[in-house]
Amino acid sequence: MKANVFLISILAISLLACSKSEDTAPAGKYSSGVFIVNEGQFQTGTGTVSFLNRDSKMVENDIFQMVNNRPIGNILQSLQIHNDRAYLVVNNAKKVEVVQAWDFKEVGTIQGLEMPRYFIGIDEKKGYISQWGAGGLEGSIKVVDLQTNTITKTIQVGRGAEKMLKVDNKVFVTCNGGFGNDNRVFIIDNQKDEVSATINTPDNANSLVLDANNKIWITCNGRSQWNGMASVTVSPAQLIRINPTNNQIEQNFAFDRHGLNNLVINAGRNLLFYTYSGRVFSQNINSGISANPLIRRGFYGLGHDATTDLLYAADAGNFSSNGKIIRFNPSGVAVDSMTVGIAPNGFYFR
Repeated sequence: MKANVFLISILAISLLACSKSEDTAPAGKYSSGVFIVNEGQFQTGTGTVSFLNRDSKMVENDIFQMVNNRPIGNILQSLQIHNDRAYLVVNNAKKVEVVQAWDFKEVGTIQGLEMPRYFIGIDEKKGYISQWGAGGLEGSIKVVDLQTNTITKTIQVGRGAEKMLKVDNKVFVTCNGGFGNDNRVFIIDNQKDEVSATINTPDNANSLVLDANNKIWITCNGRSQWNGMASVTVSPAQLIRINPTNNQIEQNFAFDRHGLNNLVINAGRNLLFYTYSGRVFSQNINSGISANPLIRRGFYGLGHDATTDLLYAADAGNFSSNGKIIRFNPSGVAVDSMTVGIAPNGFYFR
């Protein structure tokens, strides 16, 4: 009997400890909602972050400035959250600002970058940052010690290292050419922090997602040149599907002209969304390209909120005054819109 009482007591203490740990997990004003990345005015302005409260539908603009009493810097390229820290990649300012995700208070800055683009967390102690390099004609991945916010290694990849996707112990890196062109996706062994393979792709891969069948979809922008009067397609855009097990391209969908970007996927990971030729299209992973656009206008960025099943679209307007975001239901019907900062380009959902 005493043994049973002892075991029950130990169990009660263990449950209490678990409850206490969960109760003391970081929580704050920005623990749940939608972050909107605003690039800011090119060259002369500063990037900002807006925050949308889903319940109240209220938008709070420039939260970094409000919390930390200083601007982020020019241009805010992207935002990613890892280990309850938000990593704000600031392109022209050659840095990444690190803040606590729940209250946006600054905790550090990662320096020593050249035209950084995106961040991805690898594990508790390590992250990767893609960058174009000083002239925009190189490409590399900076390995970052997340405990000290310092760069520990540089991994050379193709021109215009862009978005990244982690699948098991591999990180797939798209190369959009930067200020030039490229036609490769690089695969990094994230245990060794070195390139393990490359995949030859159509020109200028930019965005990528993982679907419900654990296959990778990649948008390849294609290539164009200026003929003195207009931008003429040299190689058309293509949407490809890769098997990450053997790194082979399994399927390829060709478009008529260049300009394929902003690939995102729904919560069920079976429906793709992307922008092409000034329109937004949706495509089931088990079917071909749709002839009819979901939304008959183009946007600077897209996002999909798994919590509400709404598609978010970023309207940058004239790139010098406040832009707006528009939310659409799965049928492509506008639900509402909100004013945000200058040149919104992307989203992060919590």
